[in-house]
Amino acid sequence: MLIQTTFIHNPTDMKHLHILISIMLGAVLMLTGCQPKSKTDAATAVADSLATEDQNNSKLTDITLPDRNGNDVSLLDEVKKHPFTVIDFWASWCGPCMAEMPNMKALYEEYSDRGLGIIGLSLDKDREAWTQTIDKMGLNWTHLSDLKGWESLAAQTYGIRSIPHMMLVNSDGEILGTDYDSETLKHAVFECINDYEDMQKMEAETEEAPDAVAKD
Repeated sequence: MLIQTTFIHNPTDMKHLHILISIMLGAVLMLTGCQPKSKTDAATAVADSLATEDQNNSKLTDITLPDRNGNDVSLLDEVKKHPFTVIDFWASWCGPCMAEMPNMKALYEEYSDRGLGIIGLSLDKDREAWTQTIDKMGLNWTHLSDLKGWESLAAQTYGIRSIPHMMLVNSDGEILGTDYDSETLKHAVFECINDYEDMQKMEAETEEAPDAVAKD
């Protein structure tokens, strides 16, 4: 008991304790992602129901959200533009989200010419913080947000309770996977793009085969 009392009242030790607690909290945040401060049991049940329904159907529910210029954009319309699309739930105030952005940029730069799209669905509330982060970090893909934070249509529709959260879909809006980290996402995109290109090659060869027989 004497040791505990001395430790608690020692200013230097208290400073060390505060530093240690800060480091531990930071580590927990990096592992778990950013989460809303609270949610009622009813709201949690609704979110769970929506998320489970979406995963069981394996089909992306369409929503319409404003882009950074205020234009309403259908999520499925954007998804149809690419063979595969990563839907990234994020926010400018979320440290783990910012830590993932260099990986997202690298993924986009490697695969955007091969059919990959990215749609950022932001849980920001501050328009300036949202758009400045996009510009400053050079996030050159589609960005949508209704600027309602955790109450956003995107978070409510897909049951998102922690960010970053990444989902991979095809051009039909079929959900191929969800809740990736950067490494598993990169592997999934690699597999999907390679399979897609192999199928395109096989289709091209099949179309060329009758022409070759006709010439013979």
